[in-house]
Amino acid sequence: MDESDALPVAELEGQLSIYPTGRPIPFVTQRFQGSPQRLSGEDREVIYRAILSREDGVRSRNATAPVLEFPDPSEQVIPRVHSEIQAALVDLGTKMDCNIWIPRSDRIAVAKASPDMPTAGLLATLPQIFGGHAEDTVRNIDVIWFKGPLGVAAFEVENTTATYSGLLRMADLLSLVPNIAFPLYIVADESRRGDVRREILRPAFQNSRVPLERACAFLSYRAIRDIRSRYSDAQLRRLEPRFIDIEAEYFSRTD
Repeated sequence: MDESDALPVAELEGQLSIYPTGRPIPFVTQRFQGSPQRLSGEDREVIYRAILSREDGVRSRNATAPVLEFPDPSEQVIPRVHSEIQAALVDLGTKMDCNIWIPRSDRIAVAKASPDMPTAGLLATLPQIFGGHAEDTVRNIDVIWFKGPLGVAAFEVENTTATYSGLLRMADLLSLVPNIAFPLYIVADESRRGDVRREILRPAFQNSRVPLERACAFLSYRAIRDIRSRYSDAQLRRLEPRFIDIEAEYFSRTD
């Protein structure tokens, strides 16, 4: 662990029973040296929440506003079609007044795929609604639409990678955030429909509290392109993001 990732005990002065205000720090740090010693329930709760706050990217209101970073182009190794579909999803979401998250590593390629794409709605950091490991999963999802702090749709674009990899990420998200309230989509070429169906209906994805087949649907590249060509900007502005669900296909074992 890098020193910058550590939780300084000094930040917890006055919040722990072992560290009342004014107690010299050496008398506190010795508690964490040598053999482990059990902390009180209240102290454990304070430390646990402090660790979560650091993991979740929580910052004080006075912190400098995050800057939307675009990495060096040499970092980009993303298929062209993948970036084109990501850009189309960014464009659709922006037209519906959503804020958009795309992974940092994809931003150069997506910007090249759509040079006129507005960047005002792109998020520099994720809204603070995902904790710890859930944020690690969410930050790698290809496109997420947000309305304010709330997610309204998430998309994994599968072009050359195995379909299973995107579904596994969605399954991880459902396990980490079981009360998730927005739809998940696997976006792929129509030729991969059968593969997506087979993977979504795997027994391994049926044992969670929310089976993947109920939460995650298939969207074809053609459906995304048709939506963008069929609706004008003015029409999209009047639509709610959930409308895209009418173009999606949910699979079941009875199909």
